[in-house]
Amino acid sequence: NKYFNKINTFSIERIVDEIKYIGPRASSLGIVNLHLADTNFGMYARDRVLCETFYETHNNFGWPRQIMATTGKNNKERVVEITGILGNMFAVNMSVQSMDDEVLKKIKRSNIKLDAYKEVNKNLQKNGRSTKAEMIFPLPGETKESFMRGIEDLISSGISSLTIYTLMLLNGTEFKNTQYRKEFDIKGRFRIVPLNFGEYEGEKIFDFEEVGIQTKDMPFEDYLYLRGFALMIESLINGRAFEEFFLYSKSLGVGRTEFLKRIYDNIKN
Repeated sequence: NKYFNKINTFSIERIVDEIKYIGPRASSLGIVNLHLADTNFGMYARDRVLCETFYETHNNFGWPRQIMATTGKNNKERVVEITGILGNMFAVNMSVQSMDDEVLKKIKRSNIKLDAYKEVNKNLQKNGRSTKAEMIFPLPGETKESFMRGIEDLISSGISSLTIYTLMLLNGTEFKNTQYRKEFDIKGRFRIVPLNFGEYEGEKIFDFEEVGIQTKDMPFEDYLYLRGFALMIESLINGRAFEEFFLYSKSLGVGRTEFLKRIYDNIKN
């Protein structure tokens, strides 16, 4: 909705005061993380002041030890430079949705070029910092093959971790538009929002949502294959459980994604 394209801000003084207020209190409660709801963090010059304040409260109170936020997709050089103040407290988020240009056109998004992506990762690694990437499927126009190519591109670019999400068919987006769904033959099913359930005053409460499970370009069987592959990435790539094996395969000319695909395709054996 256009409403969400409006940007509203509090004064920098107010935000700095709030951070300094929260710091000692969060620390005394044993809270170590901070989640910023800003989806373009690091894009604006004032974010430098916030990073400096976070660094100050980290040194004074031990909070925050980890900051989670989504960084803007444009002007990555500024994002890297500004958040560099925070060091390993902050992992630069390279949210791409898809690496396929045709898919991005259909969802009206754009990414930085792959070469620029690799350069950003290279600079971050040189300074001992981590990067995380995020993808979503099944998006209109995305196939199993194009999505696997995207995974390969991202992992080979040197990212620290890759998180793969199922498409949420949210209210207020085109994915709830009947005509749009018909155009791309988007099929949905309902699921419980992860961890969003419980018993309150004797009544069982479940928070649910509709998610995409197939399109005209990706049958349900391919969706299931990719969900399983996403679990392998989360367990073996992100968790670094078998890093030595991946380094060994790389020395033999077999990339991480190819090695992982061979394991996954032969898991029944």
